[in-house]
Amino acid sequence: MNRSNQKQHVIRRRVVLSAALSAALGSAGLVHANTKYPSGPISVVVGGPPGSLSDTLSRFFALKLSEALSEKVFVENKPGANGMLAAGAVAKAAPDGRSLFLTPDTVMVVNQFVYQRSPYNVETDFQPIALLGKVSVVLVTHPKSGIKTLDQLVQRAKSKPQSVTYASGGSAHPTHLIMAMTANRLGLQMTHVPYKGTSPGLQGVMAGDVDAMVIGSAEAVPLIESGRLVLLAASGPGAKERFPTVPLLRDAHRDLDLTSWFAIFGPAGLPPETVSTLNTELNKVLRSPEAKARLAEFHMLPLPGAPDEVQKMMQAERLKYRELVEAIGLKVD
Repeated sequence: MNRSNQKQHVIRRRVVLSAALSAALGSAGLVHANTKYPSGPISVVVGGPPGSLSDTLSRFFALKLSEALSEKVFVENKPGANGMLAAGAVAKAAPDGRSLFLTPDTVMVVNQFVYQRSPYNVETDFQPIALLGKVSVVLVTHPKSGIKTLDQLVQRAKSKPQSVTYASGGSAHPTHLIMAMTANRLGLQMTHVPYKGTSPGLQGVMAGDVDAMVIGSAEAVPLIESGRLVLLAASGPGAKERFPTVPLLRDAHRDLDLTSWFAIFGPAGLPPETVSTLNTELNKVLRSPEAKARLAEFHMLPLPGAPDEVQKMMQAERLKYRELVEAIGLKVD
């Protein structure tokens, strides 16, 4: 082989090797693309308006999921009907991992017993993905209500049935159900005053229009410290450590170890690997120092765990709250 032919042979060999390498890399890239989850933007739907706790939590977890999955994750607010509009949208979505639902407990536990009509079946149309955490709550009154302790509230409500009023974020809202459960277990008759959201309800208490309210402790603490609200009792994770001088609701009755929790769901039919991927990434976030610090701002305890733990918790709470809804005759058309 002369020198010219040798040179052409070397060139041809380099071209073949280069093509083979490119093909191998392309195949590897194709495999990665096919196994990457998910493909396309992901929507985290919430039933609260911008600025609500559901919305704030959703934006934090959307950012972290976007970083973990290298996909655009955005928050979609669908307020209305105590979370049912948002839940209905996700229940009807394709089970491809691109539509998620971040919600407080009542939407998945209580609504089915309260509302006469629903666009979905809460027990069959959703796939639990991850429990995010539980929030501590407090029972507060207005300084001029004349009620300074939990015992005084109980005594007044028993001596004058229906004379004590309490605000909530709406019928079947967590702030309603926790107070209704408290009244039920303590044998009290109080008057419920529903507002369109927790903020208006809290304003009603501070204005003296309503006597009392159960509210997330993070929302109440600045108002308690400034003297605009009086703290009567607390409940939930970290409540005793945070409020050592006030009674816990469970001290008044063993059934009153009450709290509100948040979780993420998807539509039924999600592939197991999709559920596993999301659960793994969300648990990584929940265990991070950043998430612990961020959730602590809302007095929320992160609770990483498996999807079936969410299912078991919902089943237990449905039994408890179904009894309450029937006892107080709570129905919404």
